[in-house]
Amino acid sequence: TMPYGLKAVADYSVVAKAGGIRDMFGRTLPVEQSVSFSTDHRLPRLVLDNQVSVLEKDADSQLPIIVNNVSKVDLKYRTVTSAASQEGLSRSYTPYDVKDIAYAYPINVRELLGGRSGIVQGEMLSQPKTSDESRWFLSQVTPFSVHVKLGHFSSLAWVTSLSTGLPIEGATVSIVE
Repeated sequence: TMPYGLKAVADYSVVAKAGGIRDMFGRTLPVEQSVSFSTDHRLPRLVLDNQVSVLEKDADSQLPIIVNNVSKVDLKYRTVTSAASQEGLSRSYTPYDVKDIAYAYPINVRELLGGRSGIVQGEMLSQPKTSDESRWFLSQVTPFSVHVKLGHFSSLAWVTSLSTGLPIEGATVSIVE
Protein backbone atom coordinates (compact mmCIF):
# COMPACT_ATOMS: atom_id res chain seq x y z
CA THR A 1 0.00 0.00 0.00
CA MET A 2 1.29 3.44 -0.87
CA PRO A 3 1.42 5.87 2.07
CA TYR A 4 -0.44 8.57 0.07
CA GLY A 5 -2.56 9.03 -3.05
CA LEU A 6 -0.77 9.11 -6.37
CA LYS A 7 -1.09 12.05 -8.74
CA ALA A 8 -2.79 11.53 -12.09
CA VAL A 9 -0.60 11.62 -15.21
CA ALA A 10 2.69 11.43 -13.32
CA ASP A 11 5.91 9.40 -13.43
CA TYR A 12 7.14 7.66 -10.29
CA SER A 13 10.31 5.81 -9.29
CA VAL A 14 10.60 3.68 -6.17
CA VAL A 15 14.00 2.58 -4.86
CA ALA A 16 14.41 -0.03 -2.12
CA LYS A 17 17.90 -0.16 -0.63
CA ALA A 18 19.47 -3.56 0.05
CA GLY A 19 18.53 -4.61 3.59
CA GLY A 20 16.16 -1.65 3.97
CA ILE A 21 12.81 -3.47 3.63
CA ARG A 22 11.74 -6.56 5.56
CA ASP A 23 8.94 -8.94 4.59
CA MET A 24 6.55 -10.52 7.08
CA PHE A 25 9.11 -13.27 7.78
CA GLY A 26 11.87 -10.78 8.58
CA ARG A 27 13.82 -11.37 5.36
CA THR A 28 15.53 -8.40 3.67
CA LEU A 29 16.28 -7.68 0.02
CA PRO A 30 19.78 -8.90 -0.88
CA VAL A 31 20.35 -6.15 -3.49
CA GLU A 32 18.92 -2.70 -4.22
CA GLN A 33 15.73 -2.80 -6.31
CA SER A 34 14.16 -0.01 -8.34
CA VAL A 35 10.90 0.23 -10.17
CA SER A 36 9.47 3.01 -12.36
CA PHE A 37 5.85 3.46 -13.37
CA SER A 38 3.44 6.07 -14.71
CA THR A 39 -0.13 6.88 -13.80
CA ASP A 40 -2.91 7.74 -16.23
CA HIS A 41 -5.87 10.16 -15.99
CA ARG A 42 -8.39 9.37 -13.29
CA LEU A 43 -11.43 7.40 -14.42
CA PRO A 44 -14.63 9.41 -15.00
CA ARG A 45 -16.72 9.46 -11.85
CA LEU A 46 -20.08 10.81 -10.68
CA VAL A 47 -21.01 10.47 -7.00
CA LEU A 48 -24.41 11.37 -5.58
CA ASP A 49 -24.05 11.29 -1.77
CA ASN A 50 -27.55 12.68 -1.18
CA GLN A 51 -29.82 10.35 -3.13
CA VAL A 52 -32.77 11.65 -1.09
CA SER A 53 -32.51 15.33 -0.12
CA VAL A 54 -34.69 17.98 1.49
CA LEU A 55 -33.82 21.60 0.72
CA GLU A 56 -35.25 24.36 2.88
CA LYS A 57 -37.34 26.67 0.69
CA ASP A 58 -35.91 29.97 1.93
CA ALA A 59 -32.23 28.91 2.17
CA ASP A 60 -29.77 29.25 -0.68
CA SER A 61 -28.87 25.58 -1.09
CA GLN A 62 -28.41 23.21 -4.00
CA LEU A 63 -28.00 19.47 -4.55
CA PRO A 64 -24.26 18.72 -4.83
CA ILE A 65 -22.91 15.98 -7.06
CA ILE A 66 -19.24 15.04 -7.06
CA VAL A 67 -17.74 14.79 -10.54
CA ASN A 68 -14.31 13.89 -11.86
CA ASN A 69 -13.47 13.91 -15.58
CA VAL A 70 -17.15 14.08 -16.55
CA SER A 71 -18.05 16.25 -19.54
CA LYS A 72 -21.86 16.16 -19.24
CA VAL A 73 -24.57 15.21 -16.75
CA ASP A 74 -28.06 14.47 -18.09
CA LEU A 75 -31.12 14.51 -15.85
CA LYS A 76 -34.33 12.74 -16.75
CA TYR A 77 -36.93 13.69 -14.17
CA ARG A 78 -40.48 14.50 -13.17
CA THR A 79 -41.80 17.20 -10.84
CA VAL A 80 -44.71 17.43 -8.44
CA THR A 81 -45.86 20.78 -7.05
CA SER A 82 -49.15 21.95 -5.55
CA ALA A 83 -50.05 23.36 -8.98
CA ALA A 84 -49.25 20.41 -11.24
CA SER A 85 -47.17 17.36 -11.91
CA GLN A 86 -45.01 17.01 -15.01
CA GLU A 87 -43.32 13.94 -16.44
CA GLY A 88 -40.77 13.28 -19.17
CA LEU A 89 -38.61 16.32 -18.35
CA SER A 90 -34.89 16.49 -19.08
CA ARG A 91 -31.99 18.84 -18.43
CA SER A 92 -28.28 18.72 -19.25
CA TYR A 93 -25.41 20.23 -17.29
CA THR A 94 -21.84 20.80 -18.43
CA PRO A 95 -19.49 20.59 -15.44
CA TYR A 96 -16.38 22.75 -15.34
CA ASP A 97 -13.53 21.58 -17.59
CA VAL A 98 -11.15 20.48 -14.82
CA LYS A 99 -9.06 17.36 -15.30
CA ASP A 100 -8.27 14.77 -12.64
CA ILE A 101 -9.76 16.69 -9.69
CA ALA A 102 -13.01 15.62 -8.02
CA TYR A 103 -15.20 18.57 -7.03
CA ALA A 104 -18.78 19.35 -6.04
CA TYR A 105 -20.98 20.58 -8.87
CA PRO A 106 -24.35 22.20 -7.94
CA ILE A 107 -27.70 21.02 -9.29
CA ASN A 108 -30.26 23.80 -8.85
CA VAL A 109 -33.37 21.87 -7.79
CA ARG A 110 -35.38 25.07 -7.32
CA GLU A 111 -34.83 25.91 -10.98
CA LEU A 112 -36.11 22.46 -11.98
CA LEU A 113 -39.28 23.24 -9.98
CA GLY A 114 -39.72 26.70 -11.52
CA GLY A 115 -39.06 28.39 -8.17
CA ARG A 116 -41.91 26.55 -6.42
CA SER A 117 -41.95 24.16 -3.49
CA GLY A 118 -42.27 20.56 -4.61
CA ILE A 119 -40.54 17.30 -5.43
CA VAL A 120 -38.14 16.36 -8.22
CA GLN A 121 -37.61 12.65 -8.84
CA GLY A 122 -35.44 11.22 -11.57
CA GLU A 123 -32.13 9.78 -12.66
CA MET A 124 -28.70 11.14 -13.51
CA LEU A 125 -26.57 9.86 -16.37
CA SER A 126 -23.02 11.00 -17.07
CA GLN A 127 -20.93 11.31 -20.20
CA PRO A 128 -18.66 9.52 -20.40
CA LYS A 129 -20.62 6.79 -18.71
CA THR A 130 -19.32 6.05 -15.23
CA SER A 131 -21.21 2.84 -14.47
CA ASP A 132 -23.86 0.54 -15.88
CA GLU A 133 -26.51 2.05 -13.62
CA SER A 134 -28.02 5.50 -13.58
CA ARG A 135 -28.20 7.38 -10.31
CA TRP A 136 -31.74 7.65 -8.98
CA PHE A 137 -32.55 10.71 -6.86
CA LEU A 138 -35.42 12.45 -5.10
CA SER A 139 -35.16 16.06 -3.94
CA GLN A 140 -37.78 18.08 -2.11
CA VAL A 141 -37.91 21.86 -1.70
CA THR A 142 -40.14 22.81 1.20
CA PRO A 143 -40.47 25.25 4.11
CA PHE A 144 -41.80 22.41 6.33
CA SER A 145 -40.56 19.34 8.12
CA VAL A 146 -43.09 16.57 8.69
CA HIS A 147 -42.57 13.72 11.14
CA VAL A 148 -45.17 10.95 11.17
CA LYS A 149 -45.83 8.21 13.71
CA LEU A 150 -47.84 5.54 11.92
CA GLY A 151 -49.78 3.20 14.17
CA HIS A 152 -52.11 0.29 13.66
CA PHE A 153 -55.09 2.07 15.27
CA SER A 154 -54.03 5.73 15.10
CA SER A 155 -51.32 7.95 13.68
CA LEU A 156 -49.84 11.32 14.54
CA ALA A 157 -48.08 13.94 12.38
CA TRP A 158 -45.89 16.85 13.53
CA VAL A 159 -45.37 19.74 11.10
CA THR A 160 -42.65 22.27 11.90
CA SER A 161 -40.99 25.18 10.13
CA LEU A 162 -37.52 24.28 8.81
CA SER A 163 -36.30 27.86 9.26
CA THR A 164 -37.51 28.38 12.85
CA GLY A 165 -38.13 24.87 14.20
CA LEU A 166 -41.52 26.01 15.53
CA PRO A 167 -44.71 23.97 15.05
CA ILE A 168 -47.12 24.95 12.27
CA GLU A 169 -50.48 25.30 14.01
CA GLY A 170 -53.49 23.90 12.13
CA ALA A 171 -51.47 22.33 9.30
CA THR A 172 -53.48 20.10 6.98
CA VAL A 173 -51.76 16.79 6.24
CA SER A 174 -52.88 14.36 3.58
CA ILE A 175 -51.48 11.10 2.25
CA VAL A 176 -50.97 11.01 -1.51
CA GLU A 177 -50.28 7.73 -3.27
